[in-house]
Amino acid sequence: MVNAVTGAHHVIQLGPKEGMTAADAQAFRAERIEEGKRIDPQTCDIIKYYVEAVDLYGIFEVPDEWSCVGSELFARKLPDGYWV
Repeated sequence: MVNAVTGAHHVIQLGPKEGMTAADAQAFRAERIEEGKRIDPQTCDIIKYYVEAVDLYGIFEVPDEWSCVGSELFARKLPDGYWV
């Protein structure tokens, strides 16, 4: 991340939540990326959720100082795809 005022760069390294390994988190994200490629924008289902902006899927431990909740749109292929 880049500080908009000072221009300083910050690296955020989040660890996966308890019970999940780094490999699990990486596989989860890779699966969602591939699922996103299969979504047809003309026929997909869309929903709006309030989520942690730094971790949309809630798979990492986000320190309070980096927490920022906002609304995001998620889509999935019909009838039963993963939300991405």
